[in-house]
Amino acid sequence: MESLETTASYGPLDRVIVEFGGQCATTSVPGTGISVFNDAGTSFVEDSYTVRADVPATAGKTLFDLDLRNIDFNLIDY
Repeated sequence: MESLETTASYGPLDRVIVEFGGQCATTSVPGTGISVFNDAGTSFVEDSYTVRADVPATAGKTLFDLDLRNIDFNLIDY
């Protein structure tokens, strides 16, 4: 029986752009990436893709005058 990986990460991404109306924050340094979860999890089975920008990618970035510590988009497949 072949064993399949349940998680993988890719990065750093060239850039992550978050735009709401006229507000925009762009990151393009290490600290950005995509995490993939395929049948992962211990309490429930999780299939998801997470696009993230963590420190230092978000250092000095603001959106609606709030300092960003991280950006995390989680797309879940139930």
